[in-house]
Amino acid sequence: MVVLDLWDEVVPAWNQTNNFYGKPFVWNMLHNFGGRTGLYGTIQRVNEGPFIAMKAASNMIGIGMTPEAIETNPIVYALITESAWNTAPVNLTRWVADYVYSRYPAPNRGGNISAVMEAWQTLSQTVYSCYTRQEGTSGNLLAARPNFKLERVGCCAPLAIYYNATKLLDIARTIQQYFDIIGSSATLAYDLVDLLLQITANDAVTLYNNITQAYAKGDAAALLRYSSDFMKLFEIDALVNFMPKYRLSTWVNEARAWGADAAEADLLELNAKTQVTLWGNKFSPLSQYAYKMWSGLIADFYQPRWEMWFKALAQSLQTGQPVNMAQFTAQVETFELSWTQQQQQQQQDAAFEEHADTASRVLAWAIGFLEQRQ
Repeated sequence: MVVLDLWDEVVPAWNQTNNFYGKPFVWNMLHNFGGRTGLYGTIQRVNEGPFIAMKAASNMIGIGMTPEAIETNPIVYALITESAWNTAPVNLTRWVADYVYSRYPAPNRGGNISAVMEAWQTLSQTVYSCYTRQEGTSGNLLAARPNFKLERVGCCAPLAIYYNATKLLDIARTIQQYFDIIGSSATLAYDLVDLLLQITANDAVTLYNNITQAYAKGDAAALLRYSSDFMKLFEIDALVNFMPKYRLSTWVNEARAWGADAAEADLLELNAKTQVTLWGNKFSPLSQYAYKMWSGLIADFYQPRWEMWFKALAQSLQTGQPVNMAQFTAQVETFELSWTQQQQQQQQDAAFEEHADTASRVLAWAIGFLEQRQ
């Protein structure tokens, strides 16, 4: 028997069970729940945890990973995989610097990689130093089913932000400036898109609170102003579209490719779209468990739901009647189920390199757009 301690970086079980009573065990990092999009990490714990266990428990026989999805927050996975070759924690400041050097192209045209490195040091000490017990990244409110007093997206992604987010936009500017100098770099673009999505998510929470207060005060003008600003955040769909990883079409096309015939391909598309939205039928308690911030989901699935919500709030203030939540929920559930069941014409996927010429323009637009929101 070998025991897999599944979520050691947050809730280790080995030290609660007398080292699993002597049974051999593997120290594991879980990190990701449902493949949800967002910046998140516990790199201090990942760096130190395996070696604390190794020193305390002679029956620890390895280091592993148990994520529910991968291809998010690469820095975290770079650290845990390297830990398997180490005998002690690394110096994180030096390690992060080495990570930046290895991940990004060399500055052969005057690029200031020192500024990028400093930006990543800040990220490592804020976004990637979570000490709460939350299950993965903080939720992106744009992906939530609208309601009053939202505290999480779906069942499990809290909206609370556990770090000081004030420097994120400055970090984005630094990385975007380096991208402009270096030119085409899929890793730079990937990290910058992740960062801009997180800034958008954080901004959405602020606007949501303003909208809630305006509605409570019966201030129709403020409600219109803040809800209009909120809806503009969905323009971020254009930002992520040039990255194949961030397109719903990539996910659906790969699913359909497994179909032996058209009927089976349609079924696989239904399953693929359901997995990243409802995770079951329209009453599923795990709805939005595996939400993604992808082009095709942002504009076509998330945006219409919030349009319905703001329309309901505006009508409520106009008529003086409270929002009929049963009616609104039924309307949203009908839309969600219908969306998953529709076979949509998906765009043909192209590699990042085919979009590289537009990447700098789109990234610069996104930063300018978010700067106006600050």
